[in-house]
Amino acid sequence: MGKLKEKTSIIVGSATGIGATTARLMAAEGSRVVLADVNFEGAQQVASEIMQTGGEALPVRADIANEADVSQMVTQALDAFGGINVLVNNAAALGPDVIGRDSQADAASLELEVWDQTMAVNLRGYLLCMKYVIPEMLKLGGGSIVNTSTVSSLVAEPVRGAYAVSKAGVNQLSKHIATAYGKRGIRCNAVAPGCISTNPTTEKMYQAFTPLLLTPDLGSTEDVARVIVFLASDDAAYVTGQVIQVDGGMLSRFPLSVRALERQKNPKP
Repeated sequence: MGKLKEKTSIIVGSATGIGATTARLMAAEGSRVVLADVNFEGAQQVASEIMQTGGEALPVRADIANEADVSQMVTQALDAFGGINVLVNNAAALGPDVIGRDSQADAASLELEVWDQTMAVNLRGYLLCMKYVIPEMLKLGGGSIVNTSTVSSLVAEPVRGAYAVSKAGVNQLSKHIATAYGKRGIRCNAVAPGCISTNPTTEKMYQAFTPLLLTPDLGSTEDVARVIVFLASDDAAYVTGQVIQVDGGMLSRFPLSVRALERQKNPKP
């Protein structure tokens, strides 16, 4: 019937954006879904939508930088559904007080508070979720973990250093988990989204990047969610330890070639 029929999935950071779309798509593919987020009202709303269409969903308030919250999240998932087959780590410290300040600073000017909060959620939080979920997956003979990274983890920018470094850590952590637990049935992969339109604000912000894409348009949350669902499902049984770029081919060509082509089309007088 569905790619995830009879499976239970925890989607961390599922109140909005990619996480919410992933939760809806996983439910449509037959999974029982646990929607974990610090934005509990948002998680409740998405869970309600899923249940109205006949799916099984449990909203949970969880700040993954807090170990007690992560432990309680897993306990609630087990109490509700009895086991955990899939974990999607999609949370990130994206508030203006964190990513906003990171986006305006380089290494010499970055406030350590911003660095620490970014690492606490984006990297330590992912580790905590896996630390508590992996023992439960092992009881069932395995499972699939998908961690959301970013193309910013694969290239350098003059700002947003904390965010990029945290996500580069996610890439390596994903490969570590795949290596350490692969023979015991647990697969772990990361997805690295590029310019994804999650709302009118991000769509406007990313329009400047469209010349760098190999696709006509910006990516959507559905584009990323479909890859996550594939990696979570048995269709990807032979895929592990990978960082999958979902970026419209943005990093697939030399960026200076785009500027050269533009100069050829519009030579200066």
